[in-house]
Amino acid sequence: MLAIVVLNYAKVLKKINLKGIYYGAFETLGNPAEVGNIAIERRRVPILDFTTFDQLMDWTIGIDRYIETGNSGMVSSLAMSGVQPILKATKGKDLSAATVRELSRKLNIFASTIATCRGQKIPEAASDLKNAIERSGKLGLLPPFVPIFERLKQQLQVFRGELVSDGIQAAKWCYKHNMIQQAYTILLETLISHFAASIGENPLNSESRTIASQAVAICAKRMPENEWMDMAASNKKITQRFLRLFRSKPF
Repeated sequence: MLAIVVLNYAKVLKKINLKGIYYGAFETLGNPAEVGNIAIERRRVPILDFTTFDQLMDWTIGIDRYIETGNSGMVSSLAMSGVQPILKATKGKDLSAATVRELSRKLNIFASTIATCRGQKIPEAASDLKNAIERSGKLGLLPPFVPIFERLKQQLQVFRGELVSDGIQAAKWCYKHNMIQQAYTILLETLISHFAASIGENPLNSESRTIASQAVAICAKRMPENEWMDMAASNKKITQRFLRLFRSKPF
């Protein structure tokens, strides 16, 4: 236990990279007095590899950090450091290593999509990450790792692949992780998507989104037609549909 604490201290303070932890089970030979009577060449004991315990601790911290802060850096780094030697030795043909690498990539994409407020890409990024986690779960993980990955999977169940619904969940995710500016921006983008879809316009069409945004300003400021912005003025029928929507519902 003391060694594990010291090793983690060294990782933070000295930025060390741990190659392995091995333990010689010397006690299997008996007590020290008995061992003294055994010829040196016969003092053979099992050498146990405890590196997995350290990896488990790192993965636990990494996934907890990701869930609590939204920062995927540690999990991604752990995944890549674990599979790079295997991928190099097999020239990228090891299926398990390739799957974990893909998980790392999808995790970074999802985190980046949220952080940069690319609302229209959130459903795809969330779906891809969920699928990557599902594939990783079928690799025969060591039992202690299973509930850790399950916890990550559960956090993503709220994303259902729907633009508006996933946008709301992404805004909640940002708020939970103290990404307040991102939460406001994503929520605004989600409202525009909702408005566009509500009148039968394509919520992914940039022109429709611009008209919807301008219509919000027109409605809020009670602007006369001669003061409408260019896009709204050039598409009066669509603008009027948005205005009727806003006036008919207490948003």
